[in-house]
Amino acid sequence: MKKLLALSMVLVSLSSYGQISISQSKTIGVIKNGSSEDIKLSMSGKNITLNYSGINADNRWENSVIRFNGDENDLNTLYGAFVSVFEPDNKDNKNYSLELTLGDDVVKIENKKMMGSPYLVFGNGKTHTRQLTKGQIDKLFGK
Repeated sequence: MKKLLALSMVLVSLSSYGQISISQSKTIGVIKNGSSEDIKLSMSGKNITLNYSGINADNRWENSVIRFNGDENDLNTLYGAFVSVFEPDNKDNKNYSLELTLGDDVVKIENKKMMGSPYLVFGNGKTHTRQLTKGQIDKLFGK
């Protein structure tokens, strides 16, 4: 009983100084491969996180994280950059690419085709790349 009383007094005193803050992470979208998450886009306050599995320079799968600060407008801008690959003027342009700075990472976006179907390739500048279709991008951004 004394321990419970002491713990509650500590929590009350800490909260009165504003040192405890609770932030909940909101998952925007997830792309799964079987039961494992391949890509997850989440937001906690102004912190946006993109976790993904990508192929490194040795053609091995590795997990990567891109973190940056932003809001809903920044997410919509990022979505617009991703889907710009599929616009009629860009999807047939083999040289179309964008470079975005997200936090400390430079993300390069390119368009590619496989058997006539367009897809996006993005990487974080550390030679990790990931391929996405338009449907996967919509799912990731909750559209």
